[in-house]
Amino acid sequence: MITRIQYCLFVATVLCQQATCFTILNTNESSSSSSSSILPFAKEGADLGCGSGCSGLAFRDCVTRLTGVDISPEMIDRAKLRGCYDNLLVGDIETAIQDANSKFDIVFASNVLAFIQDIRGVFASVRNSLNPNGIFAFSAETIQFGEAEEEMSPSSLVAEYKILGEEKKEEDARGEIAAVKSNDEFRLVLQSCARYAHETSYIQELAAEFGFEIVKTQESDLRKHCDQMVKNAVYVLACR
Repeated sequence: MITRIQYCLFVATVLCQQATCFTILNTNESSSSSSSSILPFAKEGADLGCGSGCSGLAFRDCVTRLTGVDISPEMIDRAKLRGCYDNLLVGDIETAIQDANSKFDIVFASNVLAFIQDIRGVFASVRNSLNPNGIFAFSAETIQFGEAEEEMSPSSLVAEYKILGEEKKEEDARGEIAAVKSNDEFRLVLQSCARYAHETSYIQELAAEFGFEIVKTQESDLRKHCDQMVKNAVYVLACR
């Protein structure tokens, strides 16, 4: 029987593989079969933003019962064809997971948070939906605000940004616009590719606020956008 820590490390590995499949290879069909060779550790699992079911296939062997959630009915129809989910729900991930009438041992979100501006609600919903020893695992595109002026110059990804109430507008050589917001609620970058990168320290603060222990983090180059490498971070959190 594997330990909880071993399971968390396995989850981190699978999420890293999924981030690569979704972005660098730019295909939803790149993970056609499960990468898991591990016995089920979690009885109830939820895949947030499941899309067509790539992550569901990857985690299928290590979850006894798997629920998929996606806001798109079309994606849910495609996920059904995969045959890897026991239950599929249409709706936004914050409300649908709480309407599932289940408590989960693991909730994972691969390539999802980059499309959500304020991720605090996601943390709250997931924490309320987890069993006492539950695991929340996700990938996120990240930024360090201390590096903002150096990395987000007009020659890089960002052309417009707001930091601590001070607003500055610029336009890069491609005329692409992005924004940074930093305040007491959430800190993030809206990249010119319409994907959010969240401040690393904010993710850490949310984990502490909602009673999670950060078991594993792993950062890697995620994908190229406008000749710039975007960073990806995988987090595996455990309920305290």
